[in-house]
Amino acid sequence: MRFYLLGREMPVIKLFTLVLATGLFVARLAIGAEDVAGQTSGQTSGQDEDSIVFMGKCPNGAMYRLRAYDTYEAGMVKSFYDYEGPAGKGTIQSKTPPKVLAIRVCRALAEIRGDS
Repeated sequence: MRFYLLGREMPVIKLFTLVLATGLFVARLAIGAEDVAGQTSGQTSGQDEDSIVFMGKCPNGAMYRLRAYDTYEAGMVKSFYDYEGPAGKGTIQSKTPPKVLAIRVCRALAEIRGDS
């Protein structure tokens, strides 16, 4: 049996390798799209605060939600998070990156503490 690709004869092993590599590439793209879809972010702007909402699924299957926002008080910027997940629900003042806080919120017995 002979296989042709773009008018050239292709050995079966090369064709199999090409199909496998293409399949893995497409699968990785689909997983990446799922990761992005799982971490939906929307941005809303108010007069005195900007916020970004991060939502996703923890490794244990539970859902988490983070809302990061800055408030401006007396000319100073203060960063806050509203969080909800396996670790509980609350608000903290913190400059911790969202990825780090999401990991903490996903742990049921984690202590969520702010910077102050």
